[in-house]
Amino acid sequence: MTTALSPVIASRLEKAAVDNGFDQELPRDGDWLGFASTQCPLRVWLGTFGDAVFLATFSQQNVARALGEYGTPMAAPLPKGALGGRTVTDILAPPAAPGLPAQQTLPDELLQPSRSRAPRCRSH
Repeated sequence: MTTALSPVIASRLEKAAVDNGFDQELPRDGDWLGFASTQCPLRVWLGTFGDAVFLATFSQQNVARALGEYGTPMAAPLPKGALGGRTVTDILAPPAAPGLPAQQTLPDELLQPSRSRAPRCRSH
């Protein structure tokens, strides 16, 4: 079960999807926001549970398995078409370290390895 999305959280999730290549919005499935990509056959659905737990489900089980080191497996009912999912805490706005501006808390160098480990999409 997901929590109703506030307009602010829905906007943040939409931006996260678009910024990560999911450029087609799917019809809503309850409180789930769904997205597809013109570059890959993968579909994702994003939602929340409460204020600090974010849910991501995927149309390919191999993607959910590949993300096994992040968050925990989905226990809530999945949206129609999803085959696996993960739950994570708030990753959209990392807290700033005391005494450092927010842009210095996550340097670009740390992002590069995670991009290279991103799971690949496969055709059906």
